[in-house]
Amino acid sequence: AAAAAPADPAAGPTEDSMEHDGDQEDDDSGMTPSPPRLGRLSSSSVSGDGVICTDATVSLEALLAAVQRRKQQKFSFDRTTHEIVKGRDSSPLNLCGITLALRKEVQGLDGSKKRTFHCLVGDCEATISVTGGSTKPGLDHLEEMHKIISPRAVESRKRKAEAEDANTKQVALRRQLGDQLFFELHYAMMTIHCNLPFNVSESSTSRDLFTAVTGFPISMCAETVQRAIFTIYDLSTTMVKSRIAAAKNSTVLPLFHLLVDLWTCKVSSSKYLGAHLFFMDAGGKMQSLLLSCQLYLRSRQGGGADDLLPWVEDALREFGLAPHDILSMTTDGGSDVRRLGESLMGCNWQWCIAHLLSLCMNDAFNPPPEALQVAKDYNEYLNRSDPARQAVEVQQLQQDFEPLSPHNDVPQRWLSSARMLERLLTIYEPAKVAFSTTVPRPQRFSSPHFPLDEHRETLVQLYSLQKLVADVIRTSQNSTQPMGAEMIVSLSSLLRALQEDQPLPLFDPTVRRSSNAPPLEPVERPAHLLTPATRSARATILNGINTRFLKQYRDKPTVVRMYELAAYFYPPLVNMQHLETAYLFSSTLAKTIRDSAKTKIAELCRKVACASHNIAEPVRAPTQTTAAGFHPATVQQIPVFGPRPPTHFLFAGRAQDAPTPHSQVKELIETEMSSYESHARTITHAALHPMEVMHFWEKHAALYPNLAKVARSVYGFQVSSAAIERDFSVSGNLVTSRRSQMNSAYVHMMLFLKINNVHLDSLDLSRVSRLLTQREVDSKWPFAYPRIRLRHALLLGDVVAAEAAAARRRELMVTALEDEAADAAENSLRQALSDFV
Repeated sequence: AAAAAPADPAAGPTEDSMEHDGDQEDDDSGMTPSPPRLGRLSSSSVSGDGVICTDATVSLEALLAAVQRRKQQKFSFDRTTHEIVKGRDSSPLNLCGITLALRKEVQGLDGSKKRTFHCLVGDCEATISVTGGSTKPGLDHLEEMHKIISPRAVESRKRKAEAEDANTKQVALRRQLGDQLFFELHYAMMTIHCNLPFNVSESSTSRDLFTAVTGFPISMCAETVQRAIFTIYDLSTTMVKSRIAAAKNSTVLPLFHLLVDLWTCKVSSSKYLGAHLFFMDAGGKMQSLLLSCQLYLRSRQGGGADDLLPWVEDALREFGLAPHDILSMTTDGGSDVRRLGESLMGCNWQWCIAHLLSLCMNDAFNPPPEALQVAKDYNEYLNRSDPARQAVEVQQLQQDFEPLSPHNDVPQRWLSSARMLERLLTIYEPAKVAFSTTVPRPQRFSSPHFPLDEHRETLVQLYSLQKLVADVIRTSQNSTQPMGAEMIVSLSSLLRALQEDQPLPLFDPTVRRSSNAPPLEPVERPAHLLTPATRSARATILNGINTRFLKQYRDKPTVVRMYELAAYFYPPLVNMQHLETAYLFSSTLAKTIRDSAKTKIAELCRKVACASHNIAEPVRAPTQTTAAGFHPATVQQIPVFGPRPPTHFLFAGRAQDAPTPHSQVKELIETEMSSYESHARTITHAALHPMEVMHFWEKHAALYPNLAKVARSVYGFQVSSAAIERDFSVSGNLVTSRRSQMNSAYVHMMLFLKINNVHLDSLDLSRVSRLLTQREVDSKWPFAYPRIRLRHALLLGDVVAAEAAAARRRELMVTALEDEAADAAENSLRQALSDFV
């Protein structure tokens, strides 16, 4: 009877619109409903929306396709009493059946909206009550009967299992350490991660709160918290040293990449030197470690690269590293850090792309063109005038816009400038209507005409230009993925768009779009239709990239740089065609750069092959390099890994007398590189994303073993110094106005533990039975701090300060060392001081 009832639009949804809201939109547009987004059969790869079938023998796609067919076969119900519940498109209940609910007019006296889930999987016709908004009975049915589960449920169970596992570890750890030591260490970690004062536990309120939460009465003074921090730092440095040593011993190549920068504390005006290390582990994952954020004082001569070098060497030496272990260094364009990387440390120095492009944007838009200045003034007017901002919000509501507020424009922050223009152009129409109704207005906007009207086209073009550059800056700040190949692709696209005769991709936010519309697609605007301000800004940005970045290739084409190595190891760029198509180098210059890169790759591969087969590489004279890109260790003799094997070790069955082991290695590397290049030419950008390049080398490690190891060493390099800038942001939150006199030792240690995400669960606490005593602390670390103060005093020529630092150091040594050792140390300090005087 229900099936024979006529279709009444007022009675409820028709039979052809029984899909949930996502499918209804497709039907209304006349398009075929898109298939649901499905999860994979393996629960370990759960991501996004959809469902998962834990039964690997079942085809999930076929199963859900059958469900859709059953829905379309006029699943009948009484539309006078029931209605379809519009749920989430990706929910298992929506994908595997239909949920019905009683209409308001036939609900019970209690007003409860009774719901039932009708399962349509296979031949199942089960009806499950899901009244009260709880979908658990329906989800339980799908999991028990059909082995279907949602990714959200899998993730929820995974998090619950992880929480239970962590709780079990905490209980075991508490039993091992004892209540007192366990809570002292946890309280210190809470002080670090929550940025609490050291003496917060001295107040009765804090003690009572901690006792109420943990059930254990504990009282800690500031000194105990500090000793706990030293104890945790001691354990964490041991863990970090072991990780670095394991990575260093896993290859004969320089594996590590360094970020170095200086930070000036706004509160205390003190300078800190930061050093952040990156490397690829054996599994192809990027590893990041903050090594140091130490107080830094310039020498009497004014600092410079020579003054920075001993500080960086100290930071590396503490973790068992030396300058020859560093393959590349990425910094801003400062002459001191650049000379430090290129000349003094002998590693491959790279421009920070974010700094580079920010300087180019500053050249183009400072001072800003007239149109951009008007937009900045109007944006400032909206932010400062409450009536004007409220009028714009009212117009947005009246025109069915999503309520948006103008962005603040931060000077010299070009990402914020692009966001400011985008927001201003998005609310262009409501702002134009609101402008005429807002009075009074400032003198500069006294005209009744909307100030952005005459500059609209120029503003859209300038926004499109800034967006292209800002997208590259934003992409470069990803420090968790191998970004070398991705940055080459992004820079190549940007350089092509900046060419004078090329059209500009135009993004117009003033076009009205729905909230769920796809991302804005650019429209090509021919070069002759661009406004003078846009043409001038585009030419200035291109000139900045040429003079700062591309000029180094033209000046020193034989210098091997990390970008060309990264291009070779990304199959679609194996021929380094970007040198001619994007950088617009001549074929001769491109060939020189390409050959230099391949020669360096072959040299690194030979070093790997010789180490793998215990062959001593031939001794070569050390080459003094300044800006040549690699330190001398890469061109000297590698360590001998044992006696030389017979020649048949590499190629069984070949003639034993003709080739030497070194010629065999050379032939092996040439064959491997030739085979890889042939294979790489068959792979396109669409088939392999630049940030997934390490998956390719992990998959083909057995086919190209030497190249895979070199790729691991190369792809750890960073295209920007954003990571260390983020470290300094955290340190800025650490050293506040109420902590302006904090000892620099605690700044370094707390930042080290916070940035490296050190937790007690990850530390080896089996060798900890108590906190370090103050005497042990003074003997283990503050030797470094009086020594640093003594070195500062000697560099600055302050004899009085040097004597005070030497006296303090003698005092610490006497309390911590044997008298004989203390006398020897005191004599050496006196000799150093007298030599200086």
